[in-house]
Amino acid sequence: MYNEADTVREILKKLRGGDDGTIRAMYQFFFPKILRFVLQNSGTESDAKDLFQECIFYLYRYAQNTAFEVQNLDAYFMHMIRNRWYHQLKVRKRESEAIEGVNREEEMSSDFQYYAYLKAFSQLGKDCKEVLEHYINGTPVKTVAEKLNTSIDYAKRKKYLCKEQLKKLALEILNRYD
Repeated sequence: MYNEADTVREILKKLRGGDDGTIRAMYQFFFPKILRFVLQNSGTESDAKDLFQECIFYLYRYAQNTAFEVQNLDAYFMHMIRNRWYHQLKVRKRESEAIEGVNREEEMSSDFQYYAYLKAFSQLGKDCKEVLEHYINGTPVKTVAEKLNTSIDYAKRKKYLCKEQLKKLALEILNRYD
């Protein structure tokens, strides 16, 4: 593997000691395999380098525990690589689906949305305007409740109701110009 004389136990001991030579040898031994695997599974060379660094970090952390035992370091490390890579692919897929699943409101230009919300805000009643202005300005809920002479729970409820009313009015405006 890296050095025929090194056993898995000795390699882990060197990792625990922070031996740079062991990490370099592992890189030379594993990276071509990792690169081939990642490239065959929708990745890039940069992804492979990041994956190696991430997994060597985890292996280093596991090796710090002297009770950590591995019989076949090659199989263990490659198994770790595969699992981490498949996890990253799942995360990427979810992220791309979320981006593709953008709803109608987000597709509208931000300027037009801003206009619609400003127009809707001007149509709100005095109470809702006051409540939303407090929250926009970052006023604490307790202070808002005191200014409205209500409980904290009612202030939160009022904020929710006003936000819903604002959204409804803004969507009506947006739909008029559809």
